[in-house]
Amino acid sequence: RDVLFSVDCSGSMNANMDRLHDMLQHIPTHAGSDNAENVNVAICKYSSETFIPGIDACDDPLPHGYTPWMPLNEMTLAGMMNFAHKYIHARGSTNMKEMIEKGLSALKERRVKQFGNSEGHLQHLVIMTDGVPDYGQTKEMLTATITDGIGNDAVVVSILLLGSHVNLELSEAMTVGTTRGVLAYANKPEDLSSRFDEIIT
Repeated sequence: RDVLFSVDCSGSMNANMDRLHDMLQHIPTHAGSDNAENVNVAICKYSSETFIPGIDACDDPLPHGYTPWMPLNEMTLAGMMNFAHKYIHARGSTNMKEMIEKGLSALKERRVKQFGNSEGHLQHLVIMTDGVPDYGQTKEMLTATITDGIGNDAVVVSILLLGSHVNLELSEAMTVGTTRGVLAYANKPEDLSSRFDEIIT
């Protein structure tokens, strides 16, 4: 299966930057899990615009230790630290609609190229956010963007909510309400790893 982690780097996430770095560095703790060699991971960052390093064209070299769609069992703490240091900084707005469109498109492209466009190949879009999009991006708009973008494919959308000012209603609609994904809310730093692990499991 494929997992695309999408990290909210908008200005409203400034207070959560340390937590986002912690979460990226927590991913490799699952490298020894059962079937970790069959889980392929890529990371996306978004704010006003969405960027998927190694998938979107860019002249800059990728951080040492990271390549898109690398097997989970090959991920290392050093590689995730390098990725977070280079890319995970707070600025800009929260264009969640574009992120969903680009994220689902990247998953679809991989499904077509690597798996013969098999509808049954399981993929995940995991969004780390406070769940507050740009003004005008409504619940109806975002849920329609998800369902239209997925079509008949086997894609599950899950959200890890961070911070004290979150939009639970919207996040529930985007996860449980569309693909029956997981909504995990870490309102305390000490709960972050266990909530993140709910999604990974």
